[in-house]
Amino acid sequence: MPSDEEWTELIIFLDEDASPDAWGWQSYSAGGMLKDAGTLDTGDGLWHSPNEGVTNASGFMELPEGYRSDFNGYNYSKGTAEYFWSSTENEINSAYYRHLVYSSPNAYRNSLYKN
Repeated sequence: MPSDEEWTELIIFLDEDASPDAWGWQSYSAGGMLKDAGTLDTGDGLWHSPNEGVTNASGFMELPEGYRSDFNGYNYSKGTAEYFWSSTENEINSAYYRHLVYSSPNAYRNSLYKN
């Protein structure tokens, strides 16, 4: 699993204007470079429309699997978002992650409890 530093390195490689230590939107374009270009509406992908700013310039082809709730085990945001854990802990029982959404080309950085 990549570290927070490795995720940041990838984001900066894709977007030289990215903010390495940002909380929230770390990049305003790198998310689009990581996402698969298809949509459910057009039948050629798994993202909901508009899949804003997608270019898949990185070749990563990220798919929107959403997240699994630690409370009830349900999967949420499928088709609209993807979350990627990092191996870097932030606080006790917390780790950094990256988040991409269908409605934006941004790459989001934050931390959540690991449970």
